[in-house]
Order: sequence, then structure tokens, then C-alpha cells
Amino acid sequence: MNYNIFEKAYSFTSFIDLKPDEVEKVWGWRNHESIRKWMYHTEIIPIENHLKFIEKLSDAKDKIYFLVKRENVPLGVFSIIDINNDQGEWGYYIAPEYHNQNFGVEFYYYALKYVFESLNFKKIIGFALLENKPANSLNDLFGFTKIIVNKNENGKTHEYYYRELNLETWKNKVKGDKKIMRLLELTVNKKLI
Repeated sequence: MNYNIFEKAYSFTSFIDLKPDEVEKVWGWRNHESIRKWMYHTEIIPIENHLKFIEKLSDAKDKIYFLVKRENVPLGVFSIIDINNDQGEWGYYIAPEYHNQNFGVEFYYYALKYVFESLNFKKIIGFALLENKPANSLNDLFGFTKIIVNKNENGKTHEYYYRELNLETWKNKVKGDKKIMRLLELTVNKKLI
């Protein structure tokens, strides 16, 4: 199977270039309970705050946010914050309407390919709550390291897996991994509704 052809089905739009309906869609996703429960800040974000956040991104040098589309249908979001040279902290979520539809591996693969091969990052890190089994399964599959750490968020201490993936691991272990390639085949012909 030629994954480069399917890669063209994926596009990445910076938050600063979103259309008004896309801004609203991302805001709705972020406030959805199934997304908020895994965030550092779990409170509902008012639309005014969301709009100000996006406006400030045009001046930000240490963070980038992208809407991920598959065949022009919005599928999810990924971000990299605390950017320092060619490293940063990765975060993502898939739209609630596509949870449990097996697009996670495909989303991860093409988003990480974009991060390492188009944005030219050398290393990304991330944090996932220990109980976030879907995120931790994807991180394990894609070769992220795993160390348990405590983080204090909003006055509460939570246990997270600290995750790390570098360009070398992406190129030599992840990109051509047979299991990942087999999993990609399961969704290549699946349509987003």
C-alpha cells in the first residue's frame, strides 16, 4: 500500500488561519466532556477566551496549534507548546464524534509525520494521565518513552506518564513499523461522516 498517496488526504491548518466555523467547531470540541477530562485545565472555556487565545497565537513564538483534516473533514487538533529550538511539548485530541471509530493510529501517524518531516522538530515530549488508556496505548505503539511523574495542576497533584519521542526513533523504528502499517490499512478506505 502506498501511504504517501493517502498522506495527501491529510491537511493541517494553523489556528491563526481558521475560518469562523472552524474556530467554533474547535471551541465546541475543547469544551466537550470527553476532551476536557484529560486536559490540564478542565473548566469550560467561554467563547470570548477562546477567540482571544487564537488571536494571541499570531504573536506567539513558543506554541503552535493545528486543526487536522482528513479529506477536508475536521478530525482533531494537535499542538506543540513550550517550543525551544526544535523541541516542544505535544498535545492532541480527536473530535468527540470520531472517538471509538479507530482513527487514532491514522491520526497519530500523519500528525507525527507532519511534526517531524514538515515542521522539522527533533524531539517532542508529552504528558498523559496514567488512567488515559487510549492515549497511553497510542504513545506505547508509537515508541514514546514512559516515565511516571507527578504534576501539580490547579492545586492538585496528578500522576502522569512523561513521554518522549525523537526524530531518530521516528525514522528508524516508527515510520516503517509493520504493526502500525497493518493498523493503517484498517482505516485507509474508511470515510469520515
